[in-house]
Amino acid sequence: MSLYALRGLGVALFLAAPKTPAVMLGFALWMGLTYMATLPPTTALVGRIAGGQRLATLFGVVMAVHQLDAFLGAWAGGLAVAATGSHTVVWLVDIALAAVAVMLHLPLLQRGGEARSLATASA
Repeated sequence: MSLYALRGLGVALFLAAPKTPAVMLGFALWMGLTYMATLPPTTALVGRIAGGQRLATLFGVVMAVHQLDAFLGAWAGGLAVAATGSHTVVWLVDIALAAVAVMLHLPLLQRGGEARSLATASA
């Protein structure tokens, strides 16, 4: 959960900061460091829910859906830029989606110790 919040915060800070080479490099570094950091906790969650015997198949489905969503996000982002002439809408939607991800993970924290250990693993 904290990874999504930190990524959304990183985008918000990027939008607010002047677009200097140092800011651009810092943003690229931050997003690069957190890019695939959600994979281990996602794998753990799928394994906990469905069990180890189905983990490979279900995680394959998770990754396929992720790739489809990545395509749709890039395509819709391109449409938004073409329509508005700016990337601001795309960044704001990214921040909103990060907030939605945080909200979707809140029930995991409220379930107790196991979910809390999963959230700690994603920090």
